[in-house]
Amino acid sequence: MANSAKFIQIAKITSAHSIKGEVKLFLYSEDISAYPRFYLKDQETEMSFRGFKGKTAIAKIKNIETRNQAETLKNEFIYINREDMPEPTEGSFYFEDLIGLTVKNNKDKEAGKIVNVENFGAGDIITIEFNNGQTEQFPFSDATFPEIDLKEGVVKFEEPEIV
Repeated sequence: MANSAKFIQIAKITSAHSIKGEVKLFLYSEDISAYPRFYLKDQETEMSFRGFKGKTAIAKIKNIETRNQAETLKNEFIYINREDMPEPTEGSFYFEDLIGLTVKNNKDKEAGKIVNVENFGAGDIITIEFNNGQTEQFPFSDATFPEIDLKEGVVKFEEPEIV
């Protein structure tokens, strides 16, 4: 998405839901309906929600009237504007704030940068691009990432032992 620092992924369209063009969403937020504006494919769009269950929702997107239209949106993301989000409370942050932070190992040496944060349903995953150009994914846990300093732009990293 253009100017991605300004936009935050809030949901992913997983499938078409009905013959009237509704879609099923996998949610990255607890209350998606609290946001005033939504974006799909670089365009602001209107959305209404019919139902919620756990991390999923059924939504109607403006100008999507048929199941065929809805099916073309599978695996697309719904975004919100960062300025529409409330400021995080003291000691908390948004996952988007981690992207680009410097990763330092337990010897305080720069090891790389965080390039992505994802959740595939089984937990949050941090992707690090190491200084040698390789990327690896790690579970986001206090043991693996014991310190996060947003002001300094640094994350401490303890590589987990492989069993």
